[in-house]
Amino acid sequence: GFTLGCALAKSGTKVILYDFNPPIWDLPKGIILIRSDVRNFSDLYSACEGVDCLIHTASYGMTGIEQLHKKRIRSVNIGGTGIVLEGVLSGRQRIPRLIYTSTVDVVFAGQTIVDGDEATVSYVPLEQVRRLKVVISKIHSGLLYFIGGGKLYTCAIRPPGIYGPEDLQHLSRLALNWERGFFNVCLGNPGILTNWVHVKNLVQAHILAAKALTPETDYIAGGQAYFINDGEEVNLFEWLSPLVSPRSVHNMYVTHTFKIDKAQSQLGYTPKKYSLADCVDHFLKKGPRPRSFFLQKCLLLLVVLTGLVALTMKFTQVRDFLLDSWGKYRHLL
Repeated sequence: GFTLGCALAKSGTKVILYDFNPPIWDLPKGIILIRSDVRNFSDLYSACEGVDCLIHTASYGMTGIEQLHKKRIRSVNIGGTGIVLEGVLSGRQRIPRLIYTSTVDVVFAGQTIVDGDEATVSYVPLEQVRRLKVVISKIHSGLLYFIGGGKLYTCAIRPPGIYGPEDLQHLSRLALNWERGFFNVCLGNPGILTNWVHVKNLVQAHILAAKALTPETDYIAGGQAYFINDGEEVNLFEWLSPLVSPRSVHNMYVTHTFKIDKAQSQLGYTPKKYSLADCVDHFLKKGPRPRSFFLQKCLLLLVVLTGLVALTMKFTQVRDFLLDSWGKYRHLL
């Protein structure tokens, strides 16, 4: 979202960045920052005043430990998107364009997919949904009507894993797990392929989608979904070789690759050539985000102290139990 906002501001577009957390980088001119939760209807509604295109990139629980927080995932991804829809559909705002940043996971649930396209792959059954974006993607795939008249044109962008020089999730987590030795194994076979997308290519796709929801393009993207990636199929660990040793790892998961023909033909999407190596030097200079295990250590200490206190309070009972057990079973030794 931040990178997209910067690209739009650089082109002269007035940008409102609505985010729960402040960006760690300086905001360029042309961007107004509003700090609030996507589930806060009042703040979101006010932020949408005068907006002619809303790009919904907010989500929670897509990677890492966050995936265990099921209630918050549902609250942010389902409830928050419901607030977004309510905000653009009600009252005087009447925003004409809405772009939803979805994911390839709305169609991928661990099955092999080779060159999947928007017409041939179907949504994952709801009982297999891992990240709750299937429901949201269905909501956004179609032409919605404003309350009281008017139209809202929407489309969904489906990226795979995202990488880039300022990545704060994939690179840091992969580097940390590599240091812990989690990748010193061989999984799967070297023929397993997947897609990735550089953040700048993904930004390009969003900007093109916004243009494709206008009368000048005959609203060609209205009600559509688009797979977006770098236009390449890669073996995960060969692709990660600038970051980890290719001698100690091969691959994991299953092949799942998707065509970008529809985005190329309808949006004019032309991904540029990037590589992970372009990002690694930048990442290594900054290093992984410092991680503090203070709370975990405090919790462990609390558990130990609680156990000692309980043992002290029950010392007599524990002693008698141990002596009784010794008397009964010492002959077995």
